[in-house]
Amino acid sequence: MHKIKSLLNKLVKNKVTRFLTIVSLSLPVSIFAETAPSNVGQTIHQIQLQDQFDKPHQLSTDVKLVLFAADKAGGKLIQAWMNNKDDSFLKESSTVLIVDIHRMPSIFISTIGLPLLRRYSFSMLIIKDDQTGQIFANKEGQVTLLQLSNLTIKQIEFASSVTEIETMFHRFQK
Repeated sequence: MHKIKSLLNKLVKNKVTRFLTIVSLSLPVSIFAETAPSNVGQTIHQIQLQDQFDKPHQLSTDVKLVLFAADKAGGKLIQAWMNNKDDSFLKESSTVLIVDIHRMPSIFISTIGLPLLRRYSFSMLIIKDDQTGQIFANKEGQVTLLQLSNLTIKQIEFASSVTEIETMFHRFQK
């Protein structure tokens, strides 16, 4: 351990950069890999999550579409797509937004993450543990759209732009 510290000290002089290097080296490689897509036909068991206001929500059989973001880039896409939309839009379209923030350090979740999310005019269900998000297919930097019928996955798509989300949303609503 001393040899590793010594090597890092030589490589990285700045304390902040050294800290970030140590943290990034300690992260499991799997968080950077894409997850294999969930299977069409798979049933998602009812999930209970809290929104950014700590209000509990149950993923129910009424949900027709789930937009899932596993990372910051996906979350920004959802935010941009929801511009000028609110909870009534989500309810009318039977759509649920889910963001996985479990990789964010808990101190940042409480001091920065949740306060920022509370500014939005729409609810997002928040995943704070490392298990729940694994049931959703995801690709780095993209939003996963899951079309559901009675919590059974009918179709899975990945969107890397607001235009793609909008196109898929309208196609899934038909």
